Amino acid sequence: MRKWIILLLISSLTPAISLRAQNPYIHHYTTFDGLPSNTIYHICQDSKKFTWFATDAGVVRYDGTTFTNYRKKDGLSSNEVIRIKEDSSGRIWFFNLNGKLNYFFKNRIYNSANAPFLDSMRNVNYFIDFFEDKDHSLYFYNRRYEIFILTSRNKVEKMNMDEDLLKGKSAYSFTGESDLRFMSRNAKGDFTFWTRCRITNVDASLKTPVNVFDSIPIWKVFPGPANSLYISAYHYGIYKFVTENELHRVSAPFKLPFTYAGITSILEDSDGFLWIVTFDKGVYCMHDNQVICHVDIKDGQSIIQDNENNIWVSSMKDGVYKISPYLNHHRHYESAQFQDKGVTALYVKAGKGLWFTNGNMVYRLKNNFFSTLDIPLNNIPYNRMYLLDNNTLILGGEGSFVVAVEGISADGRTKHIHYERLSRTYHFMKNFTINRREDKLNTFGHLSVFLYHTVSLFSDFREINTGEHVNNAFYNIRDELVINAKKTYLCQDEKLQPFKELSRFDNSIITGHLILDDSVELYNIEGDSIYLYNQRAFFNLTAELGSPFDIQVRNIFYHEPSLYLSTFRNIYKCDNPMNIIDHKQVHLQLIDINFRNIHDIAVYNDSLCIASDDGLTIIPEAMINKITTHTPIPYFQSVVVNDTELDPEENELRMTGRNKISFSFSCINYSSSPILYSYRMEGVDTAWMTSSSRKIIYQSLKPGNYVFQLRVRKLSAAWSRPVECRVIVKAAFWQHPLFYVSLILLLFVILIFFIIRRKNLQMKRTEIDHQLIILEQKALQSMMNPHFIFNSLGSIQNYLLQKKSGDAALYLSQFARLIRQNLNAINTANINLEEEVDRLKNYLDLEMLRMENKFRYVLDVDESLEADEVLIPSMITQPFVENAIWHGISMLTVQGEIAIRFVKMDERSLKIIIQDNGIGMQKSRSFSQNSDKHFHLGMEMTRRRLELLGKKYSVDTSIETSEVSPGLPNPGTRIVLVVPVS
Repeated sequence: MRKWIILLLISSLTPAISLRAQNPYIHHYTTFDGLPSNTIYHICQDSKKFTWFATDAGVVRYDGTTFTNYRKKDGLSSNEVIRIKEDSSGRIWFFNLNGKLNYFFKNRIYNSANAPFLDSMRNVNYFIDFFEDKDHSLYFYNRRYEIFILTSRNKVEKMNMDEDLLKGKSAYSFTGESDLRFMSRNAKGDFTFWTRCRITNVDASLKTPVNVFDSIPIWKVFPGPANSLYISAYHYGIYKFVTENELHRVSAPFKLPFTYAGITSILEDSDGFLWIVTFDKGVYCMHDNQVICHVDIKDGQSIIQDNENNIWVSSMKDGVYKISPYLNHHRHYESAQFQDKGVTALYVKAGKGLWFTNGNMVYRLKNNFFSTLDIPLNNIPYNRMYLLDNNTLILGGEGSFVVAVEGISADGRTKHIHYERLSRTYHFMKNFTINRREDKLNTFGHLSVFLYHTVSLFSDFREINTGEHVNNAFYNIRDELVINAKKTYLCQDEKLQPFKELSRFDNSIITGHLILDDSVELYNIEGDSIYLYNQRAFFNLTAELGSPFDIQVRNIFYHEPSLYLSTFRNIYKCDNPMNIIDHKQVHLQLIDINFRNIHDIAVYNDSLCIASDDGLTIIPEAMINKITTHTPIPYFQSVVVNDTELDPEENELRMTGRNKISFSFSCINYSSSPILYSYRMEGVDTAWMTSSSRKIIYQSLKPGNYVFQLRVRKLSAAWSRPVECRVIVKAAFWQHPLFYVSLILLLFVILIFFIIRRKNLQMKRTEIDHQLIILEQKALQSMMNPHFIFNSLGSIQNYLLQKKSGDAALYLSQFARLIRQNLNAINTANINLEEEVDRLKNYLDLEMLRMENKFRYVLDVDESLEADEVLIPSMITQPFVENAIWHGISMLTVQGEIAIRFVKMDERSLKIIIQDNGIGMQKSRSFSQNSDKHFHLGMEMTRRRLELLGKKYSVDTSIETSEVSPGLPNPGTRIVLVVPVS
């Protein structure tokens, strides 16, 4: 099979491919596509199938859709990276021009800051490569024999290599003849050094060199398959090094000058083709020492083959080129061969070749030779052509005349096609159609259909006015003219009548129609749905294909047993479409090659022909099934949990409580075919969700274990193997059922606590009220003590004996009033301040009468107090005033003074100050132990009462006693009370 392919290539392929025009097999990437620079030093594909580019503006990771650029701001030690290589542990190493190293691992770039051992590997000359031994130690080396060993434990050692050890006699004399070009180590531990003039083996002790080859000048060494190596040897060409004793010369397609080594890279691909990249002569593809093709790439640098078998070539000035693996298996004629215009229409006629046009000229391909038909088409974009049996070529297109080229004949000597006569329609038409017997031709415009006979062509016609916009017109399997307008009509005897068989397509556009055989027709409805029609029954081919068929079908062509469908960019193949009539399965195959604006398709000599803006492409049908539709590789671009971005390579997420998870994903796919994404969260989604969207958010997942799965596919291809991310959501303490039980118990305990506390407070308030009542009674008793009453009655009696009836009556009246006030005070816990002041004044007046004005008093109320509204505890002041009179002033030999002031402290308390100029507390105790005892009992009773009132009204109360003027004979006494007010 391979020999047949090679023969086909040698005999039919264009030997050189120019990249001035677009080529469906060669995709060119530049800064316009997303690269940060057009200077690409090196290409590498990692184990995850990402493609990396080393540029003078950082490194780039490419997944087939998105370029991700990493620069110094992302952790690189330099923006100029000259080589990229991956080790067995998955670290991707970046070789910087400044001699420093970086590596990329788990979506993070490492440098000397976060990987300090890298600082020990810095050297003046940049590293050219590394190799890995069986112990997974990495050997980094440059051309000056600076060799650093990085062990599997990231320990750095420097290899002491004597450069003179590799020197010796050689047939060649070069400056720097011992420069190291390549280095390796075998299983025994011996090293092999490839220098500019020789190949030398050295044992592990680095002391015993053994010369292997010194007969060729080595410029560069490139790895090949099965541990082989390719050597570019200056003007001596290319050699393949198989074993230490076997060196094969490969014929180069060119000779290089002795002073210039222009080969920059060599690759042997999976099909055994040898690719040679040169700096100034482009890229050559060879097989069996013969050039198969030449691609004109300037300043070529690096070459790799990816997982989809594409060949990638980098350029120092012109970006990156991706070469399809089918370049060497198909034929493609670029638009440059057709006046730099794309091919717009095709027609195949048995025995008469493949006819096509670019809108300016008509071409014929027959027996691998091109002929041209020189007719003035005036650059009209013809998109339909038909060759009649009578050698008349019909051309038509949107908004143009339909042209007939009659009497066509070919000139074998000049490769030109001659014609006898040109004729055309009198009106601009949308298109034309011809019946299978080729005796009828019709054209149609916006509102009319014109009927012609192929014998007389455009000299005689009949017009049918539809009164509706005409979408299409064609002849069905019964040779009847069908007109698709607002409704679908059948034209019989030049009259229109609704066509009931196609009434289901009323208000739809029939964009395409084919007759597959004598009983089956095909209808393309607006590019969205394909139907087969057989024996008055319709069969939905689109629905039977079993996949989301959201492609827009532009062209259809049937070559038994295959139906070909094209969109603007891609082509699909459906084998045996008529199987659906017998209820058998049908399958749609993607031909995974991307074109620019496909205009037409046809099959010629068992080869699929594609007319596009790229030119003319011919694919042997036998090769179509060999076109592999590679399954995309899905991956997670980012994972964000509760607004925190995590490592997307982590396959397990753990979280507690409320959660919001965002997955952004993509796939590695190096073709431009449409991609479908499908995902589900096991435990949440009952079925796979299919979409072209690349992001999904899950919120408020219930506690449990989930698995997020992602898969991708191309249309008509199988789904990829899913990638998974486990999601473990643990219940927060407040989400656990035990929490609610505990919360209910706690609330119950709190409720019981408050009930008990309220009950205890009520009991305490009751007790306080009870104690207050007792203390108030005692206070009243203190105010109504027999001593006071006896003295008051004695004073009245004394007035009477002295016959001072007026004074006795006044005193008795005031005494009675005071008794009444005291008795009223017992009925309420609080008394109006104004009433308290009045009662104190009455009491003081009585005592002044009794003591014959031995003292005087002052009652002062703070102006900020509204005496008629403020309430103070009743019976709280008089006992202290009474004590001031009896024990302080009564024993004075001078005029006594008593001052009583009521001062506002705040909204809830009042300060009462009782001050006298009496003998003081110390002297009063010496006169009467009983009176002292009585005073202290009164003080304690009042203090206790104030304490209870403070608790009841939540106010800090107090009683303070002090001498007014300590040290004087009559120091006086000051009592300060803080009482609650309301």
